[in-house]
Amino acid sequence: MSSELNNGCGYECQKRERIDNEKNSMLNDKKKYEKAKQIYEVSKDIYYTSTRGAGWDRDKNALLENKELEKKLKNNINSLNLEFNKIIKNYDDKLTLKTSQKNLIDRNKKIKLEKNNTLEKQRKDITSLKESVSTKDRIIYYEKQKEEKLNKTLFILKIMFYTNISIVSLLSIMKLIKKYRK
Repeated sequence: MSSELNNGCGYECQKRERIDNEKNSMLNDKKKYEKAKQIYEVSKDIYYTSTRGAGWDRDKNALLENKELEKKLKNNINSLNLEFNKIIKNYDDKLTLKTSQKNLIDRNKKIKLEKNNTLEKQRKDITSLKESVSTKDRIIYYEKQKEEKLNKTLFILKIMFYTNISIVSLLSIMKLIKKYRK
């Protein structure tokens, strides 16, 4: 055993006594601190009441509240400023998009107009080409048109003929039915 005896107390015992003494010292200092804090608050109250008047603590509290409100207000203003900047950016983006769309629409109208002009020119060229065909080809072309017209007329006449026959047949059948019913 390497522990030495000191006043009938070994190393562990001395360590506990020292820790207990430090704890007691700390607790005494804490009590002194709390008492000093109370004395300080009373002294402060007396001093400020005599220098600033009876409502000095309300003014101090109001000042603290104002600072808190000011901080909240600054936060709200910053938040609103960010929101406003987002809206402005969005508006600028929409304006840019609208301008781009308008330019695209104008470009498409121009392309359509050019295409229509090209088609009209091609139609005129085809028409003039038909007129400049040789007489033989022209005769063939006009004969084909006449033949198509005659075929259409023949078809219409056939429809009229069969319709008339059907009507006459129905009338005849109706007369016969009336005659035999009487």
